[in-house]
Order: sequence, then structure tokens, then C-alpha cells
Amino acid sequence: MKKLSLLSIVVIMVVCLFAVFPLSGCKTEQAAETTAAAAETTAAATTAAGETTAAAETPEEVEVLPAMDINVWDWQPGENYLTAMKANFEAFKVKYPQYANVNFIHNSVGADYWTLLTPAVAAGEGVPEIFGILQSQTELFDAMLDLRPIMSADEEWMAQYKWIDTPDLGTSGLDDRVTGIAIDRWVAGILYYKDMLEQYNLELPVYAEDFIAMAPVLEKDGIEVMAMGGDSWVLEIMFAYMVQQLEGKPTNPAGVAKDWFTGDLKYDSESSRIALQAIKDMWDGGVWREDELQLFQFAEAIQNFQAKKAWGYWCGGTWWSGAQNPEDLEAGNIGVIPMAVPAGGDPGVAQASTGQPYGVYINIAPEKKQVALDFIKFLSSPEAVKIYLENQILPAGEIPEGMSSPNSLINEMIAMGDAASAAGLIYDPHQWDGALLEPVADGITSVCLGMMTIDEALAGMRTAQDEVVARIKEQRGQ
Repeated sequence: MKKLSLLSIVVIMVVCLFAVFPLSGCKTEQAAETTAAAAETTAAATTAAGETTAAAETPEEVEVLPAMDINVWDWQPGENYLTAMKANFEAFKVKYPQYANVNFIHNSVGADYWTLLTPAVAAGEGVPEIFGILQSQTELFDAMLDLRPIMSADEEWMAQYKWIDTPDLGTSGLDDRVTGIAIDRWVAGILYYKDMLEQYNLELPVYAEDFIAMAPVLEKDGIEVMAMGGDSWVLEIMFAYMVQQLEGKPTNPAGVAKDWFTGDLKYDSESSRIALQAIKDMWDGGVWREDELQLFQFAEAIQNFQAKKAWGYWCGGTWWSGAQNPEDLEAGNIGVIPMAVPAGGDPGVAQASTGQPYGVYINIAPEKKQVALDFIKFLSSPEAVKIYLENQILPAGEIPEGMSSPNSLINEMIAMGDAASAAGLIYDPHQWDGALLEPVADGITSVCLGMMTIDEALAGMRTAQDEVVARIKEQRGQ
């Protein structure tokens, strides 16, 4: 096999990146800049370790592996996320020159993800080498490598995370296995325009009644209080967040979602009743408009916020933080606060969660296995962390001391996420299960639209919960 020096490969790749990317338009230029920055970070880190100097004096020859395809599937939206992944592929090859001939094929599948992945896994054909998995996809667990022993034996990998044994980093719903590692984190909260508070002489809202009081003030200029997409997962997270605030610190560090899936917290609990009443009160008070509580309105909600038709926008993650108006981001005009607190709730309870988790197909071709593992490890490295921050994404990996984030919004999200994680208040959306998610969202929507009473909606949620909990216990042999 062909052998190249580490220094030669780095030089060749950086030159090629600058030579080719400028011809491909604005988006490619952005990826090139991010990749170049990642390459600089790699070089700087290597120099700090005293390795670059040694390489310059005595170049080490690296055995370049044969060309191969590595397919990566996920369901992430957002141009900033796609740009970051493209930059990660190139920066990975800079850090690991033996993989210079690897061709990464990134397929961000979207809504059809599970309908395409599950039958492929069942048939054992067309399965990507790396793909995302949720805790609720228990039927796929046996198709994934257990990453826990691999990571536990790798001190460098372990050091890239603070909370390796929590759901913040892995999906291990049935047992102690880690079937996927999250490479980004979320904070569930409301993005808002700071200047509108001053313009309309408003205080930053905390409780549900504070949001309701804002409605008549903003309505005079045709502005709604909050754009809030009604996708089922958005409604479920908002509802879960309110219940968590009422419950205080949950009985386990994964938040109320895991309590629901174990049956420890019932959907017809008093906290659930108060939370659903608060959502109904906000609806009746004009905080949202009617079509934003219908399903599949998430993208429109983002657009409404960008167009400043709404003061706030409920955001279940950092995927879209980089898609905001550049001038507002640069001016520090967009902030983030938690979701509204129901009466009697704890405003000090924050919420953070995992983002996209990646795992490795258990039947991956032997020659591709180490490539896949090295790439997943790279996604929490300082080089990748820098790329994520530059693309407005909150990384799961450690942020090295002195590494800057691009704007005040990301800084606020980092602070909120760190505080929630330090308190053990991790809400884990990877406990989602369609058999429970849809009835919860439908119940919330039906209550707001006057089609169900709160008691009827909670009863339906409880029925769905009992069925899901029984199924999970059976799968776990309980």
C-alpha cells in the first residue's frame, strides 16, 4: 500500500481544500473555512504536545488504507449541522491521514429515517456503517456494537466527556450497553428578541401568567408572544418540561421522560394535570395562534420568528440557533430562557438533553470497523468541538479552556446546559416512543382546541403509557 508522510498529507490536503472549495459557492466556502480552522486547531494541538516538531525533523510514514465508503445516516435538520458534518469529515482525515482515501457518504434522511433503517437492519442489507439510534428503538439494539467497553478502555475518549455514565452521552435503555454516543447537546428553551422587551417595556417572563400578560401588549402591532411548532415531539417536550418543573428534581437523572417509561410517574398525576392546565391557559390567553398547535408546523414557526412576527420561539435544541438573523446574532439580540413555569413550579429547574447519537453497525465489515470507531471518537474531539461551535451547535464533547464560542446566544445555551447537567436534570428525549408520543401530543392539542377535557386527555395518555410500560418490561424480561 502507498505510504505518505504525515506532514506531506496535511500540506496536500489543506492546499487542495483552498484550491477547490472557493469554486463551489457560498455554502462550500463556509465549509472550507470551517475545515481549515479545524486543520489549524489540529496542528496547534499537535504542536502543544510536541509532536509536530518531531514530525518535521523525522517525518513518520503513515500507511494509507485502501479506498472505502463509510455511510453515515441521521435525521438531523439544519444547514448549519450539515455544514459542520462536512467539515468534520475533512478534519478527521487531517487528524488521521491513514484514512485519506475514505469516502464518507452522509445521508440526512429526515422523516423517513426509521421506515428506511428498520427494514434494512432486519434484512441485513443496505445498512449504513454508522447511524443514529434512539432509546425507544429497542428492536435495533442487537444490531449495534456495545460502545461502553471500547470507550472505557480508551482514556482519551473518556476524557472528552464529563458524564459518560448518564443518558447525556449514550442510549442504553435495556441494559448497561451504550449503543449510541451523542455528539451534541440540547437546551430546551425559548429563543427571544431582547430589544422587544425594552421596546414594549416588558419584563422577562418566567411563569405562565407572565407570558399571558404579554399577549395584549404585542398583539397591538400584530406580534404574537411565541411561535411554537406543533410537531408531536415539540409538544411532548414542552409538557414534560413543565411537569419536571413541578416535580422538582426528578427521581432519576434522565428527567421525567424516563420516569414515564418506567411507570414511576403517571401521566394522570397531579403535576401532569397542572402542566396541561397551564398550557391550556396560555392557549386561551393568546400566547400561540391556532395553527401552531397543529402538527407539522415546526418549520413555519422558525420562519415566523425569523421574520419577527413573534417575540419568542420555542426551540427544543440548538439545531436551529445558527439559522437566526445574522445581524441579531452578531448584536447579541437573541437570548434563551427556559419554558414557562406553571404556577407552583420551580423556576430554578433547567433542562438539557442529548442530541444526535451515533452508533456502529454490529455486522460492519472488519476493515471498516476501526475507521467507524475512530470517527465517532473524533466527533467529541477538540477539533470537532471547534467546528460545532463555529456552526452554532452545542457540542457534547468537552469545550477546551480558551476555546471561544461564536456569539452570546451559544454562550447562554452552554451555561444553561452546563447548569442543568451539573444538577443532574437531564431530560432525555431518546426515550421517545411513537406509541406514547402521539397520544400525548394529540391529547395536548385536543385540550387546547376544546375537543377534550383535561381529565379525558390525561386518561388517554395513561392508557397509552400503561401499554408502553408493559411492553418495555416484557422486553427487559421483568
